[in-house]
Amino acid sequence: MPFATSRSECRSGACDTSGESSGVREEFFAFAGVSAHAHFPQDVAMAFRRASRYWFICRDHQPVAALHDSGIGWTSSGELISLWDLYQANRRIGPLLSRLVGHAME
Repeated sequence: MPFATSRSECRSGACDTSGESSGVREEFFAFAGVSAHAHFPQDVAMAFRRASRYWFICRDHQPVAALHDSGIGWTSSGELISLWDLYQANRRIGPLLSRLVGHAME
């Protein structure tokens, strides 16, 4: 197997720069399916708290899947997945991750 030439990481929907400023990673919220789910108030602190409930699995700094702390996720095609139901069906994290991001990590 060759070495991976891309970088994979999990990033929060909130950007915190340790005191300088904080906010919403707006570029992530254009991701398929998430934009219809995420609504942010004008209040910066409240928007930050709501954004921190979303997590994005990225490849080369581009989102390939999204997760919400309520137990739902979105694939890059915008498919909404119940992470809890998928985990319950298999009782393993591997099939869940494969369904969520497998296509993007090949």
